[in-house]
Amino acid sequence: MDAPQQIALDDVVLREDLDPRLGQRDDDLIAQYADIFDALPPIEINQKNELIDGWLRGRD
Repeated sequence: MDAPQQIALDDVVLREDLDPRLGQRDDDLIAQYADIFDALPPIEINQKNELIDGWLRGRD
């Protein structure tokens, strides 16, 4: 497995048709994730920089 690469968060493409949860916001869950942010795995994107896993970690 290749080592994770870093790209700018602004370059990540969020597609609601790939994850219907994108239109929802759960502030309580986001706050819980913020408490353990450093322990979470990196978000995953495909070859087109489209987010495929970790959308809550990529949100404001």
